Amino acid sequence: MKLTYRGVSYEYNPPAVETVPGVAAGKYRGIDFRFRKTKKAPVMLPHSNLTYRGVKYRNHPNNTSVSPVSEKARVLAIETERTEMKRGQSMLGRLVAELAVAHS
Repeated sequence: MKLTYRGVSYEYNPPAVETVPGVAAGKYRGIDFRFRKTKKAPVMLPHSNLTYRGVKYRNHPNNTSVSPVSEKARVLAIETERTEMKRGQSMLGRLVAELAVAHS
């Protein structure tokens, strides 16, 4: 199948996936349909190094190494949580002090 994206033509051949009919069926807007199950799991793409706008990345989700960006995000989330906890404790302390003064 020949496709075009932003003026660049390329050939795309979708993988053939063998399926077996499922038991679930239904009707949507007057059209009958059936779910199908795959006979065999599709083959995963090979690992490759890619670049998008100058940033290198890999196309597989099993990357166990931690990138510097995700490490920074984790540290920022922890610091934000600590700040919110300190603020909450401070507000609770002031509330207790106000209640003690009100009951005196």
